[in-house]
Amino acid sequence: MAYANFTAPDAEDSATSCVPRVRVVVPFPTAPQVCRETIALLEDLLEDARCGEVTGLAFVAMRKSNAYVADATGAAFINPTFARGMVASLDDYLRDLVHRKR
Repeated sequence: MAYANFTAPDAEDSATSCVPRVRVVVPFPTAPQVCRETIALLEDLLEDARCGEVTGLAFVAMRKSNAYVADATGAAFINPTFARGMVASLDDYLRDLVHRKR
């Protein structure tokens, strides 16, 4: 069974908070508990963000419970039209991965 949980930011946090988080649970087989590739990528992105190279993110993160969280921060939150284009590019990339596995 899938469900979504929308949590709106507090009124006093609205100036600094991002979009409400979406949590959906879908049952399917899980990946390894610790993914070194994911950790390495996040560390690279964090380093780039600290240097000012990464100014925003539009992302979906899978949790080991098969839930996921979707969010946008920084420049991706400020310019959602551009962020939607980035997400469309990600969708194209994932579509190609699906077709490669067939």
